[in-house]
Amino acid sequence: MELEVFFEDNKKVNARYKDRIIKTDQPVEDGGNNSAPAPFDLFLASIGTCTGIYVKSFCDSRNIPSDKIKIVQSTHYNKELRLIDKISINIKLPSDFPEKYKTALLNSANLCTVKKHLHNPPEVEVFALSEDKILLNNRFNNIKPLLSVIKGVFSLNCKISNFQSDIVKTSVIACLKLSFGNAPIAI
Repeated sequence: MELEVFFEDNKKVNARYKDRIIKTDQPVEDGGNNSAPAPFDLFLASIGTCTGIYVKSFCDSRNIPSDKIKIVQSTHYNKELRLIDKISINIKLPSDFPEKYKTALLNSANLCTVKKHLHNPPEVEVFALSEDKILLNNRFNNIKPLLSVIKGVFSLNCKISNFQSDIVKTSVIACLKLSFGNAPIAI
């Protein structure tokens, strides 16, 4: 599954994903035009709307009206960390919501895929490619996965203490060329 990011004027950064264009912009105070949500706004909205689709699906499958259900998401900002450290989701049910389904509805809401990914975050790799070179992130600061590939491909069973050694550097380049073709590698 791929998502392609492309740029427009000013601070507009958009994504092409599954035959859709997802537009983002920055607020005016951050130099943008405020023509679309900021990327972090979409991130926060994805948590609430993901919860929402599970709640709606639960209700639809039991013929329970969902038009009076409201989901309110709030965040707590940690000034010390300068990050949000808590997200609370309050599902406001109408008074006529069937009591026997309340616990099951909460269980369903907790199945949200976005929430599951926050609890088990994926590894995020960032690297840069150009037409003639492969530039690797952090100059191999995290080499364990790469070394296991090298060991598998080249059957290197020695203990490597200095990553900048010529043998390892040559092996890394050869391994990357197997993956990325004959583009020159910048290490």
